[in-house]
Amino acid sequence: MKEKVILFAYSEGGHRAKMKKLLTHLDNECSPIHAMKKISLYENGDYIDSIETKYEMPPLRDKYTKIKTILNIISQSYKIIKLLNKIKKEYDVKVLISTGAGISLLPTIFFKYLNNTKIIYLETDSRFETKSLTGKLMHFFSDKFYVPHKSLLKLYKKSIYSGQL
Repeated sequence: MKEKVILFAYSEGGHRAKMKKLLTHLDNECSPIHAMKKISLYENGDYIDSIETKYEMPPLRDKYTKIKTILNIISQSYKIIKLLNKIKKEYDVKVLISTGAGISLLPTIFFKYLNNTKIIYLETDSRFETKSLTGKLMHFFSDKFYVPHKSLLKLYKKSIYSGQL
């Protein structure tokens, strides 16, 4: 029988910082996820020490050109799907929690439809009046979608206000 886990997926920089804050809040003895094993998907060597099992994904998004992003997605998709299959064979991923950015989309689709995993997404703190690209996509796939600012509630119809971490 496979071990039940929570998968945390996050990109570098502010997305990693937000995930680290979230883990601090969730990692107390009263939290229902305290006893569950945590694994992570991260990119660019930007892992969080407190998660014992870590998987590095190749970076997909290029902040400066859309063409490079598209080329990265095409060239890296096979590696990523192979990695996700490895995780699926080893673990029963019950929940995927992501703070974005683009790293979250392929794992979300993969685990939601092939493993019936619940998806939780936390929109970036840097958005107040506009949707992020990842937010637009994750809003569609997420079971729970949290926004840090009340102004985003009108943009994301099924969102939940969480405040900033």
